This record gives sequence, structure tokens and C-alpha cells, in this order.
Amino acid sequence: MLIVKDLHVYYGLIEAVKGIDFKVET
Repeated sequence: MLIVKDLHVYYGLIEAVKGIDFKVET
């Protein structure tokens, strides 16, 4: 079972990766 804290960190990591991909595409 996921912990809220871990889920928040994981979500932040996804946002970071999406941000990098966005910069690369543009």
C-alpha cells in the first residue's frame, strides 16, 4: 500500500520528467 508522502514524491518526479520532455520537444 502506498504512503501519501511517497505518492507525493512520485507525482513530483513524474511532473519533473514531463517538464524535461516538454523542454526537449520545444
